[in-house]
Amino acid sequence: MISYSVFRTRHLRLTDGQERIFYGDQQVYFWCRDIGTAPDSLVSILMALEKFLIDEIDKGQDIREYLKIIINQGKSLALLGVLSLIGRYSPDFFLTELTPLLRTVEFYEWENSLDYNVRSVEGMQMTGASLFDSTTYEQEK
Repeated sequence: MISYSVFRTRHLRLTDGQERIFYGDQQVYFWCRDIGTAPDSLVSILMALEKFLIDEIDKGQDIREYLKIIINQGKSLALLGVLSLIGRYSPDFFLTELTPLLRTVEFYEWENSLDYNVRSVEGMQMTGASLFDSTTYEQEK
């Protein structure tokens, strides 16, 4: 049995006020972008989930139930990394099911770290992350 106490955790405050714990760190969050130490098979699974959700959006299907399941039942920050990409693809989800992602200051810091001090190097940073400075982070904390 795995002892989850050895893993780093992040708390995510849901829209209903409850908190959920997700396991991982910055590397885990970026596994869906093939950045970090994840096995190729896991990266492929995460990318397949992203593609499935985007394909459903493109077909006009409602994916809100999938997003709720991932947020309410998922335990890995890797899944939240996928959801952040879905939010970039269809930003309206940040106003509803993906709002909790916007409340986690570490995600902005992590996304900003991909910018390498040049705007839009990766082109997928969380909306406005490259515009934040230390004052913004302190106010959020």
